Amino acid sequence: FDAADGPLVITVGNNAQFARFCTEVIERPDLAADERFKTNILRSANRAVLLPQLHAELAKRPRAALLEKLSAAGIPCGEVLGLLEALQSKR
Repeated sequence: FDAADGPLVITVGNNAQFARFCTEVIERPDLAADERFKTNILRSANRAVLLPQLHAELAKRPRAALLEKLSAAGIPCGEVLGLLEALQSKR
């Protein structure tokens, strides 16, 4: 996914993580409550409706803030570094 200032990886693996992602990370509890997105199967079936909303929300926020919120919510995530960033990284 693309944040406002760079790409990141987000792995929402279950329904509880999706609910936390919606409420704690992107502050869209309406998505978590939407019957079309209640389960992994329903989210997959309604992917064409869901993904544009997620992309729009993530694009509003800086990557560092998203990574912090995702980690706090217990959602696996990581930043995607370009070659130069990877070579300069001290991690």
